Amino acid sequence: MISPEKRVELITFILLIGALLIIVLSVVGEDQPTLQSQVEETSSQHIVQDEDIETNTSAETDADTLPYHVDDVSEDELLTLAVPGQDTSFAEETTVTEDLSGTDTPVIVVIIDDLGLSTSALKTLADLPGPMTFAFLPYADASLSLSDYAYKKGHEIMIHMPMEAMNTKLDLGDIALRTGQTADEINEQLGKAFKRVSHYVGMNNHMGSKLTQDADAMEIVMTRLEEEGLLFVDSRTISTSVAEEIADQHNIPHATRDIFIDHVATEAFVHEALADAERLAKEEGVAVIIGHPKAVTINALSEWLPTLQDKGIRLAPVSAIVTR
Repeated sequence: MISPEKRVELITFILLIGALLIIVLSVVGEDQPTLQSQVEETSSQHIVQDEDIETNTSAETDADTLPYHVDDVSEDELLTLAVPGQDTSFAEETTVTEDLSGTDTPVIVVIIDDLGLSTSALKTLADLPGPMTFAFLPYADASLSLSDYAYKKGHEIMIHMPMEAMNTKLDLGDIALRTGQTADEINEQLGKAFKRVSHYVGMNNHMGSKLTQDADAMEIVMTRLEEEGLLFVDSRTISTSVAEEIADQHNIPHATRDIFIDHVATEAFVHEALADAERLAKEEGVAVIIGHPKAVTINALSEWLPTLQDKGIRLAPVSAIVTR
């Protein structure tokens, strides 16, 4: 039989253990997100601002989910993968198309970014009605040969130049422009990019929400593009970009993206974005849209591009509508 003293000690011990358990459970509970907070976080990911559009469109976020891979090339395929560092620049061989900036016919420019990582995606896109403008990543080993292939298929070529983003965690690759680089360093990176893509008429920015706000850096970039006789398209990954303004100061042919068509990668979203492009082209005369080599985009373009002629809309490369 337990004595009264022992009983008190036992009850005290049980109460102490219970109190400790309550404290532990309350601490653990604070570290766990509630269902409501999880729903709010998920919902906020669908709200896309200019500042974070690059996160939803960049090759780094899409490459692993694409059903295409550069290593699916067989020995009997036409394409030969480019040798990194091969000194082959074709800018001087490329003829800029006629100027359509004053035409009465509505014009849509389709730019496809993030190319060079997938042979099969590129070949599928290149077989679609054109001309479209294809922007190749200079760090992709296959960009040299794939851009040559696309050019011979009748499409226009640009360099999709990686530029520093506000989100510094995004990987720019080994050929990129960053704030803080000297003029020599920026020109060195541009020189490398010129050797990794063929037949290019100009450049647009891959990401770049930080760099395109840096007037000093963009001054260096535009000076070089002016020297090379190249155009520039501002992908407009942030609303406060100064790229177009500085391009204009250097009398560089330039344009700005109007619509990103696939930062939400659903069939409904892409089709609605393409419909918006049609409306904009009819209202303003020109619409410049940017997409990416995603399956949903390729499928939508394959259905949509053949319909443009019957709608009275002309498809043109970006060099045909740039401000000169």
